[in-house]
Order: sequence, then structure tokens, then C-alpha cells
Amino acid sequence: MQKELLRQYISIDNEIREIEQRIQKDTELMQTLEKKSIREKVRGGHGNRKRYIVEGCRHEYSEAKTRCLANRMKRERYISQLQDLKVDIEEYIQSVEDSETRRILAFRYIDGLTWGNVAKSMGDGWTSDACRIKHQRFLNKH
Repeated sequence: MQKELLRQYISIDNEIREIEQRIQKDTELMQTLEKKSIREKVRGGHGNRKRYIVEGCRHEYSEAKTRCLANRMKRERYISQLQDLKVDIEEYIQSVEDSETRRILAFRYIDGLTWGNVAKSMGDGWTSDACRIKHQRFLNKH
């Protein structure tokens, strides 16, 4: 797996959250549009003796709601693709045989830690340079 794809993990995670916020805004807009429905009492039937309640919404609200639903479906499909990509990255990191390298990759890419914090997470005897060099050697080899 390429280094650039590993670096994208945190960005993908942030992008998913941003898209979810957009979906929430669309949902709120649709709820607002639903409140703008029109309700009328009409008479009909034989001799106009029966009363009916007719409910609907204006055409422009209906079109806006349709657009919101379409955008929501597109965004949900895109989130699914991004989540699949995240899973691929996680599976790649989990497939690394060397435990130290696997931990360094997970701390750096999944957790988004700096090299200093990666070294702290690795424990005693690890420096930021040692982590970075082990990481670079792995990427150069694979």
C-alpha cells in the first residue's frame, strides 16, 4: 500500500464526519419543508355533502425535497466508499507481520499521532527518530 494512501486515513475520517454533517443539514431542511405542507377541507361526493381533508405541498417544496433526498443518497453512497477505503487501510496495517512496525503505522496513520507521540506510545527505548526511520525503511521495502 502506498504511503500517500496511508496518509489519507485521517483525512478520510474527517471527510466522513463532514459529509454526515451535510446529511444532517439536508435532513433538517426536509423536515422544514414537510412542515410547509398545505391542508384544506373540501366538500365532495354526491351533492357535495361529504367533507374531505386534502393535504399536500407546493410544487417548489416537492422539488426541493426531491433534491435533498437525491443528495442524501449520493452522500450516503460516498460515505460507504470512504468507509470501505478505511477498512482496506486498517486491514493492510493489521497484515504487517512485524508487531513494532504495525504499531508504529497504527499510531501514525490511524491515530494521527506526531512522531514524538508515536515514540511515547511505543514505550521506553523509542525515540521519534527511531520510529520514523523504522517506518521509512518499511515503506521503502514494501
